[in-house]
Amino acid sequence: MIFSQWRLEDKEAKAEAMQQQKLAQEEENRELEHLIGSMHDLSTHDPAYAALYKWFTRCFPDLAKHFTWLPKPEPLPKPMQDALLQRPVRVCQAQPALSSPT
Repeated sequence: MIFSQWRLEDKEAKAEAMQQQKLAQEEENRELEHLIGSMHDLSTHDPAYAALYKWFTRCFPDLAKHFTWLPKPEPLPKPMQDALLQRPVRVCQAQPALSSPT
């Protein structure tokens, strides 16, 4: 009788462990979906994208290796020096001379 009770408790413990593992996997999937969804609407130049990407690679290192379609963050493009040095040119047109009454 003790042996059958022990086997029943063992089966219940295994079932509980499997249920906990399933719930943990579902939670991880939801977290991953939320993370990818948050990154989707951001530019790869956005600092928030870089932070989320870094978090993704730390939390899901195995997936990061396989998600080759997920672009890596990029630094903001540097402005061209010539564009900063140029100033708008104002062209002044000569006004027609007023004719004096004779």
